[in-house]
Amino acid sequence: MTKNTTSVQTGKTATSSLATLLKKRPARDANALLADIAALTKLAGHAKNPGAAEKVLSWCETAAKRKLDATQRCLLDFYTANAWICRHHERKNASNAAWEQPEIEKAIYHLRKAVDDPAFLFFDELLRCRILTLSGNQHGYMGDFIHAIEYWDRAIETDTRFGMALGNRGKGIAEYAELIGDDTLKPVFLGMATDNLEAATDDDARYFGDAQGKEYFRAELEKIDATLSGSDSDAAPVCDTPRQTDKSGKNRNFRKWCLTEKLYLNPYNDLCQANAAAYDIMEQPVSNPSPLRIMPPAIRFLSQIRQEYIAARHLCHGALSSKALRDARKSENAETDRKGWSLAVETLKLACRSAWSLLPKIARTVNLYFDLKLPDGKTGLKTVWYKNGNPAEGLADAFAGSTNWPLRGLFWLSKALPPERLSPSTDPHSLLLKTIAEELGHRYLRIVELDLPSGQIVDGTLSRRKLEDATLKALGLARGAIVYLTQAISIEETRKKIQAESHAGGNVYPDISASPAGETP
Repeated sequence: MTKNTTSVQTGKTATSSLATLLKKRPARDANALLADIAALTKLAGHAKNPGAAEKVLSWCETAAKRKLDATQRCLLDFYTANAWICRHHERKNASNAAWEQPEIEKAIYHLRKAVDDPAFLFFDELLRCRILTLSGNQHGYMGDFIHAIEYWDRAIETDTRFGMALGNRGKGIAEYAELIGDDTLKPVFLGMATDNLEAATDDDARYFGDAQGKEYFRAELEKIDATLSGSDSDAAPVCDTPRQTDKSGKNRNFRKWCLTEKLYLNPYNDLCQANAAAYDIMEQPVSNPSPLRIMPPAIRFLSQIRQEYIAARHLCHGALSSKALRDARKSENAETDRKGWSLAVETLKLACRSAWSLLPKIARTVNLYFDLKLPDGKTGLKTVWYKNGNPAEGLADAFAGSTNWPLRGLFWLSKALPPERLSPSTDPHSLLLKTIAEELGHRYLRIVELDLPSGQIVDGTLSRRKLEDATLKALGLARGAIVYLTQAISIEETRKKIQAESHAGGNVYPDISASPAGETP
């Protein structure tokens, strides 16, 4: 039997199975219903039948109303995400060029919900890797490479030879490299991408029946090799890049903490945790000054935001590294310095409030730089992208059709913020972070060492562990937003400079607006 004959027979069998499932009513047994959902989702992805994805989504809604245990509910979120992705691909002319992708937005929500579910850890390694890789792929597809790399890293930590995670990470880093304003850094990123793609195409890479994935990544590796062969720069892995940093014992723990939590204002830190990434890139975006040679206000504000972020980061580390908090972590019943513990907790509160307050400031910087003329009440980071700050009116003209990928990365990062003005959130836990920040800023929030059963705020009380998590999450959001906005403005300023040169015949004002290169420890 020839290969083509086998393929035809397989296709007929799949078509027959799909037709049978489409006629079937949802099973009463939860396990049987989930099995049907899994089978129909797989067939829908191959057949691209418009009715298949709708059928899966209706079954998912039915299953969600059933009495499911924790593992079944987590699995249902994974299947629901797959169904939304299938529906996205079934759309005519489906493309990632459009900023708004409602199906992908819903898929990311359910994938995050599955990954954050405690039952996720009970899945086998293969399923966990697939869910994490799929999560990374959706973020990368929409230009949010910071979160994409985070999910791919988690998949690789679960299985160091999981080919789809290695390959997608390599491809994603190669795409991220094209957004870096400094051309001297691109070969370094491409070197890291090459390492991942080579690992993805090694003989020991595991694909679990998906042989086409390895061939796809081999083709991507050849493209990067062709790019590097025409470059004068050596493609050294970023983690091997020498960098002079403060190696004193005083700052060693701080550097290690920032690297581990990926809190340096440096795209390097998304790729690795070596000393090469242990510094903040403080250069301003290269801007085109006015005839009076005045730095644009938005770029000045961005510089101030960076400084405030660094201060909040220091506050957070100072609190978490205090002896009183370290002693409290060891045992809830241990003798602790109550005065020192209280001071550390209050410092942590300040760090959380400071980090959260940066997000509306970043939105105001976007409003100012792109001359959106929105009033302060409509300049939240989640709504600043829309006409009159209203998602119902569609994207503002400044963004619709824009090919500035870091800006779109910031747009999709903002989707993880709490729901606002008919704009949903891709993060199921976003409301808790907002509530904590607002309670700290406007009301009273009591912090206790004991973990509360619900993990929420109960009678004005929150566990210290949850406060730590919220502070780190707020810092991570602020850090990602600053990195994306800096890259986005650099791209816009380069575009303006090219336009100015084309109109003025190359005679433009010299660039004096960039601040001298600076670093923080």
